[in-house]
Amino acid sequence: MGVKCPVVCDEAVVQQLLALKCPDTATRFDRFLLESYLKNNDSAKWCPSIPHCGRATPRWSAPAA
Repeated sequence: MGVKCPVVCDEAVVQQLLALKCPDTATRFDRFLLESYLKNNDSAKWCPSIPHCGRATPRWSAPAA
C-alpha cells in the first residue's frame, strides 16, 4: 500500500509555516538543519572557540608533508 499523494514539502515550506505559527520551533528547526549539515559535511565544522560562539567554520586540511 503506497502513498498516493504527490505533494512534497521541503524545508523552505516547513520553515515558512513554522515562522508564521511557531517562531521558537522555527529557530529550533533552523538549528537542526545546520547541525545535520555540519555532521554530514567534511568541509565544515563547529568553531572550536571556548566559550562556544555557535558559529561554523571551514574545515582546513593539513598541508601535505
